[in-house]
Amino acid sequence: MKKKLIAFLLFFVVVISLTSCTQGIITKISDEVEYTKIENDITGVYERVSKGCVGLAVSNKSVSATGSGVIYKYDEDKSLYYVVTNAHVVEDMTNIAVYFGNSKYVSAKCIGYDTKNDIAVVTFNLDLLTSSLKDEIYVNDFFNYNDNDLVSVGQSVLAIGCPLGLDNFNILTTGVVSSVSKISISTDAAINPGNSGGGLFNLEGRLIGINGSKEVWTYSQSESGYEEQIPVEGRGFAIALDLVKTCIEDIEKSNSIIERPLLGVSVATVNTVLNPDNEYSKYLPVSDDCVYFVIASFSSLDSAAKKCGVNLYDVILEINGNKVTTMDDISYALNTITLDDSLQLKVYRLINNEPTTTTLTITFK
Repeated sequence: MKKKLIAFLLFFVVVISLTSCTQGIITKISDEVEYTKIENDITGVYERVSKGCVGLAVSNKSVSATGSGVIYKYDEDKSLYYVVTNAHVVEDMTNIAVYFGNSKYVSAKCIGYDTKNDIAVVTFNLDLLTSSLKDEIYVNDFFNYNDNDLVSVGQSVLAIGCPLGLDNFNILTTGVVSSVSKISISTDAAINPGNSGGGLFNLEGRLIGINGSKEVWTYSQSESGYEEQIPVEGRGFAIALDLVKTCIEDIEKSNSIIERPLLGVSVATVNTVLNPDNEYSKYLPVSDDCVYFVIASFSSLDSAAKKCGVNLYDVILEINGNKVTTMDDISYALNTITLDDSLQLKVYRLINNEPTTTTLTITFK
Protein backbone atom coordinates (compact mmCIF):
# COMPACT_ATOMS: atom_id res chain seq x y z
CA MET A 1 0.00 0.00 0.00
CA LYS A 2 2.82 2.37 0.91
CA LYS A 3 4.61 1.67 -2.37
CA LYS A 4 1.42 2.34 -4.34
CA LEU A 5 0.97 5.66 -2.54
CA ILE A 6 4.54 6.71 -3.31
CA ALA A 7 4.10 5.73 -6.96
CA PHE A 8 0.85 7.71 -7.16
CA LEU A 9 2.49 10.78 -5.65
CA LEU A 10 5.40 10.57 -8.07
CA PHE A 11 2.96 10.28 -10.97
CA PHE A 12 1.04 13.28 -9.65
CA VAL A 13 4.23 15.36 -9.39
CA VAL A 14 5.26 14.41 -12.92
CA VAL A 15 1.80 15.36 -14.27
CA ILE A 16 1.92 18.70 -12.45
CA SER A 17 5.40 19.37 -13.79
CA LEU A 18 4.44 18.59 -17.35
CA THR A 19 1.30 20.68 -17.06
CA SER A 20 3.24 23.64 -15.73
CA CYS A 21 5.77 23.40 -18.55
CA THR A 22 3.02 23.17 -21.15
CA GLN A 23 1.23 26.25 -19.78
CA GLY A 24 4.52 28.20 -19.83
CA ILE A 25 4.90 27.80 -23.61
CA ILE A 26 2.81 30.69 -24.91
CA THR A 27 4.77 31.75 -27.99
CA LYS A 28 3.10 30.77 -31.24
CA ILE A 29 5.16 29.40 -34.11
CA SER A 30 4.17 32.41 -36.23
CA ASP A 31 5.44 34.73 -33.48
CA GLU A 32 8.73 32.85 -33.31
CA VAL A 33 9.17 33.28 -37.05
CA GLU A 34 8.45 37.01 -36.74
CA TYR A 35 10.89 37.41 -33.85
CA THR A 36 13.56 35.58 -35.82
CA LYS A 37 12.93 37.81 -38.83
CA ILE A 38 13.33 40.95 -36.71
CA GLU A 39 16.54 39.61 -35.17
CA ASN A 40 17.90 38.77 -38.62
CA ASP A 41 16.94 42.23 -39.85
CA ILE A 42 18.82 43.89 -36.98
CA THR A 43 21.87 41.71 -37.60
CA GLY A 44 21.86 42.49 -41.31
CA VAL A 45 21.35 46.21 -40.79
CA TYR A 46 24.15 46.35 -38.24
CA GLU A 47 26.58 44.50 -40.52
CA ARG A 48 25.86 46.99 -43.30
CA VAL A 49 25.64 50.39 -41.59
CA SER A 50 28.36 49.76 -39.00
CA LYS A 51 30.86 49.84 -41.88
CA GLY A 52 30.04 53.53 -42.15
CA CYS A 53 30.34 54.18 -38.41
CA VAL A 54 33.72 55.26 -37.04
CA GLY A 55 35.41 56.21 -33.82
CA LEU A 56 37.19 59.51 -33.24
CA ALA A 57 40.34 60.04 -31.18
CA VAL A 58 40.89 63.74 -30.42
CA SER A 59 43.41 65.71 -28.38
CA ASN A 60 45.07 69.04 -27.72
CA LYS A 61 47.92 70.08 -25.42
CA SER A 62 45.94 69.46 -22.25
CA VAL A 63 43.29 66.83 -22.91
CA SER A 64 42.45 63.79 -25.01
CA ALA A 65 39.06 62.19 -25.62
CA THR A 66 37.12 59.86 -27.88
CA GLY A 67 33.83 60.00 -29.72
CA SER A 68 31.89 58.52 -32.60
CA GLY A 69 30.84 59.54 -36.10
CA VAL A 70 28.99 58.53 -39.27
CA ILE A 71 30.41 58.68 -42.82
CA TYR A 72 27.81 60.42 -44.99
CA LYS A 73 29.62 61.42 -48.20
CA TYR A 74 32.52 60.50 -50.49
CA ASP A 75 34.06 62.99 -52.94
CA GLU A 76 35.60 60.87 -55.71
CA ASP A 77 37.54 63.76 -57.25
CA LYS A 78 39.36 64.43 -53.98
CA SER A 79 39.14 60.86 -52.60
CA LEU A 80 37.73 62.59 -49.53
CA TYR A 81 35.34 61.14 -46.98
CA TYR A 82 32.99 63.28 -44.87
CA VAL A 83 32.02 62.37 -41.31
CA VAL A 84 29.33 63.98 -39.16
CA THR A 85 29.85 64.05 -35.40
CA ASN A 86 29.15 66.30 -32.40
CA ALA A 87 30.75 69.72 -32.12
CA HIS A 88 31.66 69.05 -28.48
CA VAL A 89 33.78 66.07 -29.60
CA VAL A 90 36.12 68.07 -31.86
CA GLU A 91 35.79 71.67 -30.65
CA ASP A 92 39.18 73.16 -29.67
CA MET A 93 40.95 69.91 -30.56
CA THR A 94 44.17 70.20 -32.60
CA ASN A 95 44.62 66.51 -33.39
CA ILE A 96 41.85 64.35 -34.84
CA ALA A 97 42.06 60.74 -36.02
CA VAL A 98 39.33 58.53 -37.44
CA TYR A 99 39.31 54.98 -36.05
CA PHE A 100 38.09 51.95 -38.02
CA GLY A 101 38.68 49.24 -35.45
CA ASN A 102 41.50 46.69 -35.34
CA SER A 103 44.02 49.43 -34.47
CA LYS A 104 43.48 51.22 -37.80
CA TYR A 105 43.63 55.04 -37.61
CA VAL A 106 43.83 57.78 -40.22
CA SER A 107 44.49 61.47 -39.69
CA ALA A 108 41.47 63.76 -40.12
CA LYS A 109 40.55 67.44 -40.24
CA CYS A 110 37.57 69.34 -38.85
CA ILE A 111 36.28 71.70 -41.55
CA GLY A 112 33.76 73.41 -39.27
CA TYR A 113 31.21 73.05 -36.52
CA ASP A 114 27.99 74.47 -35.16
CA THR A 115 28.22 74.83 -31.38
CA LYS A 116 24.58 75.76 -30.84
CA ASN A 117 23.30 72.61 -32.56
CA ASP A 118 26.30 70.48 -31.54
CA ILE A 119 27.13 69.30 -35.07
CA ALA A 120 30.57 69.12 -36.72
CA VAL A 121 31.99 67.84 -40.00
CA VAL A 122 35.31 65.97 -40.21
CA THR A 123 37.05 64.91 -43.42
CA PHE A 124 39.75 62.34 -44.16
CA ASN A 125 41.59 60.52 -46.94
CA LEU A 126 42.59 56.88 -46.70
CA ASP A 127 46.33 56.33 -46.46
CA LEU A 128 48.47 53.35 -47.50
CA LEU A 129 47.70 51.44 -44.34
CA THR A 130 43.94 51.87 -44.67
CA SER A 131 43.49 51.96 -48.47
CA SER A 132 42.10 48.41 -48.42
CA LEU A 133 39.06 49.75 -46.53
CA LYS A 134 37.78 51.63 -49.57
CA ASP A 135 35.72 48.70 -50.84
CA GLU A 136 34.34 48.01 -47.34
CA ILE A 137 33.30 51.47 -46.18
CA TYR A 138 29.55 52.12 -46.23
CA VAL A 139 28.51 55.70 -47.01
CA ASN A 140 25.21 56.55 -45.33
CA ASP A 141 23.97 59.05 -47.91
CA PHE A 142 21.06 60.38 -45.87
CA PHE A 143 20.71 63.46 -48.10
CA ASN A 144 18.99 61.16 -50.61
CA TYR A 145 16.38 59.88 -48.17
CA ASN A 146 12.76 60.52 -49.06
CA ASP A 147 11.28 63.54 -47.34
CA ASN A 148 8.28 61.53 -46.16
CA ASP A 149 10.36 59.24 -43.94
CA LEU A 150 8.83 59.92 -40.54
CA VAL A 151 10.05 59.13 -37.05
CA SER A 152 7.35 57.96 -34.67
CA VAL A 153 7.13 57.24 -30.96
CA GLY A 154 7.47 53.51 -30.35
CA GLN A 155 9.60 52.94 -33.45
CA SER A 156 12.53 50.58 -32.88
CA VAL A 157 15.97 52.16 -33.20
CA LEU A 158 19.62 51.10 -33.21
CA ALA A 159 22.39 53.22 -31.66
CA ILE A 160 25.95 52.56 -32.84
CA GLY A 161 29.02 54.15 -31.27
CA CYS A 162 32.04 53.78 -29.06
CA PRO A 163 30.80 54.08 -25.46
CA LEU A 164 33.51 54.53 -22.82
CA GLY A 165 36.33 54.54 -25.36
CA LEU A 166 37.52 53.07 -28.64
CA ASP A 167 38.02 49.65 -27.04
CA ASN A 168 34.24 49.43 -27.37
CA PHE A 169 34.26 50.14 -31.09
CA ASN A 170 30.87 50.18 -32.82
CA ILE A 171 28.89 48.81 -29.91
CA LEU A 172 25.22 48.26 -30.75
CA THR A 173 22.38 49.12 -28.38
CA THR A 174 18.68 48.99 -29.19
CA GLY A 175 15.55 50.69 -27.95
CA VAL A 176 12.54 52.65 -29.07
CA VAL A 177 11.80 56.28 -29.84
CA SER A 178 10.43 57.88 -26.69
CA SER A 179 9.56 61.34 -28.05
CA VAL A 180 10.05 63.38 -31.21
CA SER A 181 10.46 67.09 -31.88
CA LYS A 182 11.88 69.23 -34.69
CA ILE A 183 15.09 69.56 -32.71
CA SER A 184 15.67 66.18 -31.10
CA ILE A 185 14.64 62.57 -30.68
CA SER A 186 14.70 60.90 -27.29
CA THR A 187 15.24 57.17 -26.94
CA ASP A 188 15.75 54.54 -24.27
CA ALA A 189 18.56 52.90 -26.26
CA ALA A 190 21.63 52.92 -24.01
CA ILE A 191 23.87 55.93 -24.74
CA ASN A 192 27.02 56.65 -22.75
CA PRO A 193 30.08 58.93 -22.94
CA GLY A 194 31.85 58.04 -26.18
CA ASN A 195 28.57 57.54 -28.06
CA SER A 196 28.62 61.27 -28.82
CA GLY A 197 28.41 61.83 -32.57
CA GLY A 198 27.33 58.27 -33.31
CA GLY A 199 24.29 57.35 -35.36
CA LEU A 200 20.73 56.54 -34.37
CA PHE A 201 19.22 54.31 -37.08
CA ASN A 202 15.85 52.80 -37.87
CA LEU A 203 15.40 49.12 -38.72
CA GLU A 204 15.99 49.85 -42.41
CA GLY A 205 19.43 51.22 -41.57
CA ARG A 206 18.51 54.80 -42.29
CA LEU A 207 20.04 57.44 -40.09
CA ILE A 208 17.37 59.36 -38.16
CA GLY A 209 19.59 61.31 -35.78
CA ILE A 210 23.04 61.93 -34.30
CA ASN A 211 23.40 60.91 -30.67
CA GLY A 212 24.50 63.84 -28.54
CA SER A 213 23.58 63.63 -24.88
CA LYS A 214 21.81 61.77 -22.12
CA GLU A 215 20.01 62.75 -18.97
CA VAL A 216 21.89 61.31 -16.01
CA TRP A 217 20.53 63.08 -12.94
CA THR A 218 17.50 64.98 -11.83
CA TYR A 219 17.07 66.85 -8.57
CA SER A 220 14.46 66.73 -5.86
CA GLN A 221 13.85 68.40 -2.52
CA SER A 222 14.15 65.97 0.38
CA GLU A 223 11.85 66.08 3.41
CA SER A 224 14.62 67.76 5.39
CA GLY A 225 14.86 70.52 2.78
CA TYR A 226 18.10 69.39 1.14
CA GLU A 227 18.44 69.03 -2.60
CA GLU A 228 19.24 65.47 -3.60
CA GLN A 229 20.29 63.83 -6.85
CA ILE A 230 18.12 61.13 -8.38
CA PRO A 231 19.59 58.94 -11.14
CA VAL A 232 17.79 58.89 -14.50
CA GLU A 233 17.70 55.89 -16.84
CA GLY A 234 16.62 55.54 -20.46
CA ARG A 235 16.80 59.22 -21.46
CA GLY A 236 19.18 59.57 -24.37
CA PHE A 237 18.89 62.32 -26.98
CA ALA A 238 19.77 62.49 -30.67
CA ILE A 239 19.78 65.58 -32.89
CA ALA A 240 16.98 65.21 -35.45
CA LEU A 241 18.07 64.46 -39.02
CA ASP A 242 16.53 67.52 -40.68
CA LEU A 243 18.46 69.78 -38.30
CA VAL A 244 21.62 67.72 -38.88
CA LYS A 245 21.27 68.22 -42.65
CA THR A 246 20.86 72.00 -42.28
CA CYS A 247 23.95 72.21 -40.07
CA ILE A 248 26.04 70.13 -42.48
CA GLU A 249 25.01 72.27 -45.45
CA ASP A 250 25.94 75.47 -43.59
CA ILE A 251 29.27 74.01 -42.45
CA GLU A 252 30.23 72.73 -45.91
CA LYS A 253 29.28 76.07 -47.47
CA SER A 254 31.35 78.17 -45.07
CA ASN A 255 34.12 75.69 -44.10
CA SER A 256 34.20 77.41 -40.73
CA ILE A 257 32.51 77.81 -37.38
CA ILE A 258 28.80 78.55 -37.71
CA GLU A 259 27.36 81.27 -35.50
CA ARG A 260 23.64 81.23 -34.83
CA PRO A 261 21.98 84.51 -33.84
CA LEU A 262 20.12 85.27 -30.64
CA LEU A 263 16.73 86.95 -30.69
CA GLY A 264 17.42 88.38 -27.25
CA VAL A 265 14.08 87.60 -25.65
CA SER A 266 12.52 85.15 -23.28
CA VAL A 267 9.29 83.57 -24.47
CA ALA A 268 6.50 81.98 -22.46
CA THR A 269 2.96 80.81 -23.02
CA VAL A 270 0.37 83.55 -22.74
CA ASN A 271 -1.41 82.00 -19.76
CA THR A 272 1.80 82.01 -17.69
CA VAL A 273 2.46 85.70 -18.34
CA LEU A 274 -0.92 87.37 -18.67
CA ASN A 275 -3.77 87.10 -16.21
CA PRO A 276 -7.00 85.90 -17.89
CA ASP A 277 -8.68 89.07 -16.62
CA ASN A 278 -6.02 91.22 -18.26
CA GLU A 279 -7.52 93.43 -20.96
CA TYR A 280 -4.69 92.50 -23.31
CA SER A 281 -5.42 88.78 -23.20
CA LYS A 282 -9.11 89.34 -23.88
CA TYR A 283 -8.28 90.46 -27.41
CA LEU A 284 -6.34 87.34 -28.35
CA PRO A 285 -7.85 85.40 -31.26
CA VAL A 286 -9.35 82.09 -30.16
CA SER A 287 -7.79 78.96 -31.64
CA ASP A 288 -8.22 75.38 -30.46
CA ASP A 289 -5.10 74.09 -32.20
CA CYS A 290 -2.67 76.78 -31.07
CA VAL A 291 -0.83 77.61 -27.86
CA TYR A 292 0.14 81.27 -27.99
CA PHE A 293 3.63 82.39 -27.04
CA VAL A 294 4.30 85.89 -25.82
CA ILE A 295 7.44 88.01 -25.45
CA ALA A 296 7.93 87.87 -21.68
CA SER A 297 11.15 89.88 -21.36
CA PHE A 298 14.25 91.15 -23.18
CA SER A 299 17.78 90.02 -22.40
CA SER A 300 19.02 93.57 -22.87
CA LEU A 301 17.93 96.95 -24.24
CA ASP A 302 20.03 96.41 -27.36
CA SER A 303 18.82 92.88 -28.14
CA ALA A 304 18.11 92.19 -31.80
CA ALA A 305 14.37 91.90 -31.22
CA LYS A 306 14.17 95.13 -29.19
CA LYS A 307 16.15 97.12 -31.76
CA CYS A 308 13.89 95.91 -34.58
CA GLY A 309 10.62 96.94 -32.97
CA VAL A 310 9.44 93.94 -30.95
CA ASN A 311 7.40 94.98 -27.91
CA LEU A 312 6.83 93.37 -24.54
CA TYR A 313 3.76 91.08 -24.63
CA ASP A 314 3.79 90.77 -28.41
CA VAL A 315 2.22 87.42 -29.29
CA ILE A 316 4.25 85.46 -31.86
CA LEU A 317 2.00 84.16 -34.64
CA GLU A 318 4.48 83.22 -37.38
CA ILE A 319 8.22 83.01 -38.00
CA ASN A 320 9.37 83.23 -41.61
CA GLY A 321 5.82 82.52 -42.75
CA ASN A 322 5.49 79.37 -40.63
CA LYS A 323 2.80 79.19 -37.97
CA VAL A 324 4.09 78.99 -34.40
CA THR A 325 2.24 76.38 -32.35
CA THR A 326 5.03 75.01 -30.14
CA MET A 327 8.22 76.28 -28.52
CA ASP A 328 10.11 74.00 -30.92
CA ASP A 329 8.83 76.08 -33.85
CA ILE A 330 10.63 79.08 -32.38
CA SER A 331 13.78 77.15 -31.46
CA TYR A 332 14.02 75.46 -34.86
CA ALA A 333 13.76 78.80 -36.69
CA LEU A 334 16.56 80.32 -34.59
CA ASN A 335 18.71 77.19 -34.84
CA THR A 336 18.66 77.13 -38.63
CA ILE A 337 19.55 80.74 -39.53
CA THR A 338 22.90 82.51 -39.54
CA LEU A 339 23.99 86.02 -38.59
CA ASP A 340 23.68 87.03 -42.25
CA ASP A 341 20.01 86.03 -42.38
CA SER A 342 16.98 88.03 -41.35
CA LEU A 343 13.90 86.79 -39.54
CA GLN A 344 10.31 87.68 -40.42
CA LEU A 345 8.29 87.81 -37.24
CA LYS A 346 4.52 88.16 -37.44
CA VAL A 347 3.12 89.35 -34.10
CA TYR A 348 -0.22 90.22 -32.57
CA ARG A 349 -0.30 93.32 -30.36
CA LEU A 350 -2.56 96.03 -28.99
CA ILE A 351 -2.21 99.62 -30.14
CA ASN A 352 -4.50 102.01 -28.25
CA ASN A 353 -6.55 98.98 -27.19
CA GLU A 354 -7.01 98.01 -30.82
CA PRO A 355 -5.80 94.52 -31.83
CA THR A 356 -3.25 94.73 -34.63
CA THR A 357 -1.26 92.18 -36.60
CA THR A 358 2.11 93.33 -37.91
CA THR A 359 5.18 91.74 -39.50
CA LEU A 360 8.64 92.80 -38.31
CA THR A 361 11.97 92.11 -39.98
CA ILE A 362 14.66 91.14 -37.45
CA THR A 363 18.30 91.57 -38.47
CA PHE A 364 21.32 90.53 -36.43
CA LYS A 365 24.16 92.74 -37.67
